[in-house]
Amino acid sequence: GYDITSYYQAAKEVGGDLFDFVEVDDHTIGVCVADVSGKGVPGSMVMTMIRTALRLEARGNKNPAEVLAKVNQFVTDDIRKGMFVTSFYIVLDSRERMISFASAGHNPMILYRGKTKETFYLNPPGFPVGITLPDIHLFDKTIRADRIRLHPDDMLVVYTDGITEAMNHKREMYGDERFLAAIRKYGNLDVVEFVSKLKEDLQSFTGGYEQNDDVTLVAVKENMEAVDVKIDMFKELFELAGKSDVTILQACKEMDVSPSTYYKYKKIYEEGGYEYLREMLHGYTNVGLRHMSIEVKTKLYDIIREHPEYGPKRLSDLLNSRKYSFVEIPPRLIYEELKRAKLNHRKQRERFVQRGGKRRLKPPGTPLLTLDGEVMVGGFRSEDMEKGPQFFQAPSPQPSLKNRERMITMKSNKNGSDESDKKTDASREDADKTENEIKITSDASKSDDNENILSEEVKKER
Repeated sequence: GYDITSYYQAAKEVGGDLFDFVEVDDHTIGVCVADVSGKGVPGSMVMTMIRTALRLEARGNKNPAEVLAKVNQFVTDDIRKGMFVTSFYIVLDSRERMISFASAGHNPMILYRGKTKETFYLNPPGFPVGITLPDIHLFDKTIRADRIRLHPDDMLVVYTDGITEAMNHKREMYGDERFLAAIRKYGNLDVVEFVSKLKEDLQSFTGGYEQNDDVTLVAVKENMEAVDVKIDMFKELFELAGKSDVTILQACKEMDVSPSTYYKYKKIYEEGGYEYLREMLHGYTNVGLRHMSIEVKTKLYDIIREHPEYGPKRLSDLLNSRKYSFVEIPPRLIYEELKRAKLNHRKQRERFVQRGGKRRLKPPGTPLLTLDGEVMVGGFRSEDMEKGPQFFQAPSPQPSLKNRERMITMKSNKNGSDESDKKTDASREDADKTENEIKITSDASKSDDNENILSEEVKKER
């Protein structure tokens, strides 16, 4: 039910990009696109290690975040210092019609909605494989995965920056906007024609100019309705279980379905037939409820430039007007986008307009780190993120109380505090209070945007 096509063009005789297809189980395959920081023979050697580790860890594991975390553990000690690998890993479940994905510092995957002609950047947080981090467990704690279901004619595009950074004779880059325009223009074609047209567009732009980076692209297109696949599977299961010489347990084993799942959907079928079962199965993961399309983001920032005083609710109301084609976006999703962009306060939006009102819509591939080693996921501190539904997350050990106390002591010494002279048997409540005071002191010299965010959060805590 998935159509997959790839395109690869090495900048040198030995390339540093990778795309690979891995069999996870009988109904699931994994698709990986990766880009190493080095080129030539060293980069190729690293990619060989990545490919080997991926094939070892991917078998039987449908959690893409966990697979990338294990790959990182496998290769980190063997990668030369200064080199790292960004990668995007997708797991395609052909039976459930579910797509799970995780990113290790890679470019965001682009989703093209065939019905609405919208494009989305999908990019869960994660550090590149093999990169040196201040905490050996930081990779496992940061990387996350997401999942979606596609509609017929939807397409996913995974690529390396060799496409967007391709240059012509005038040293102009192909760029994200031109790439998105090509996806919207050719997204209605089948994947083979789509990749062919995109290749022609890229080569027409570069005009044969020699490139310095490899070009890699994988396109995945859905050509089946998820609910139809499920209905056909249950029809076959119910017919098999209805035979006199086959028990329900045998039928479930042959169809690779648990008996509890059989009884659950058999009851629904008996209540209303296959049409009722279809209605119950028709729910899908609506990407629009959790992500904002690039086209909507463009409209949102147009409004902010004109009305920086508007908050999420008024921005949502204005988007749902004739001027902006009645786009329905919940205020919660607008607030998350503003927070990611550090524009969730009125003064921040006013300064944004004063500085020219330019905002990069493409999210960074790698989370940022503050000077004290804290992770900035999506533009703000990971500890300040609102906890939403997380489908997958790589397991990671929690720091012990002793390690926590040691970190507090180190921060106290860094700020010239006399807290280290106090007795070590202070209560845990006092330690938490000291840590908050240190965080405020250490952030005092940061930009106005960070000060506003921090002060607001401290007020909420109090």
